[in-house]
Amino acid sequence: MRFEAERARANAVAIAFPRRSGSEGSARARGHIVAQLRAANLEPAIESFGFSPLLMELALPLAVLAVAGVVLAATFTYPSSPGAAMALLLLGFLAGLPATRWNRGIERLLDRGAQHEGINVVVEVPAPADADRHLILMA
Repeated sequence: MRFEAERARANAVAIAFPRRSGSEGSARARGHIVAQLRAANLEPAIESFGFSPLLMELALPLAVLAVAGVVLAATFTYPSSPGAAMALLLLGFLAGLPATRWNRGIERLLDRGAQHEGINVVVEVPAPADADRHLILMA
């Protein structure tokens, strides 16, 4: 299977709609992806997983407000004290840094609330004998 830009674009356009995990849009996109893979003589495997959107529904709005607050404070501070504005941005960055690390506490929070099912489509694409590089696309 060779990469064709026009085919890739057509497939991207075909699934360019809301498709949150576990939603009807996700099922529709998955159907299109599976059909395209089978048309390319590949055998996609379906792997389901469970998740709870509770953490993101609660934490994401708070994180956005916190970032907006830090940026707004730095914006108003900058005219009188550029150094203080930079310090605010740095402190905001450092305060948010621990949230980017995966840990067991966050993993336990992901199990709270109603569980939903998500599905991944996985396929092994054999590389041509003359291939000197590989392309991996994930969506």
